[in-house]
Amino acid sequence: MINPLTRTILKGTLSKLLKEKWQLTMWLVIPMMMAALFSLMSGSDGNAKPSGILLITDNDDSFLSQMFVRTFSQGPLDDMFTLKKVKKDEGQTIMSVGDASVWLTIEKGFTQNFVDKKPTTLKLVKNPSQNILPEIAEIMVTTLADTGHYIQLLFSDEL
Repeated sequence: MINPLTRTILKGTLSKLLKEKWQLTMWLVIPMMMAALFSLMSGSDGNAKPSGILLITDNDDSFLSQMFVRTFSQGPLDDMFTLKKVKKDEGQTIMSVGDASVWLTIEKGFTQNFVDKKPTTLKLVKNPSQNILPEIAEIMVTTLADTGHYIQLLFSDEL
């Protein structure tokens, strides 16, 4: 038997999900589109897969920021990106020489701002001499940010 409090929470969450059909649909469709894109790019026909270095400056160093970064080390992304944690100065030097594809900087307070529904900044610097990997990284960061936004909308009271 379901506890009355649990039933109320489930009922409220489900009704909120059903009212926000467009957001729910986008939340489900975007990751599927990304998976399809990555499977097309990393097909098993023996062709070389793109690979590059993703620099990460995580100024927040929280559970949420680490989860965000770990996204790039799973599935097809793991084959595409070699993650390298760097400090700001080191990241600037590596990017100015062109030795990395992308540099992601997560600001201090990222998790707290997310929980408090305040704006936060994710800075993505792309290597202008590369096309594919910086685009993939930008799409992933945008998708993850959108997913976080929908999670806030749907579960803000629970957070």
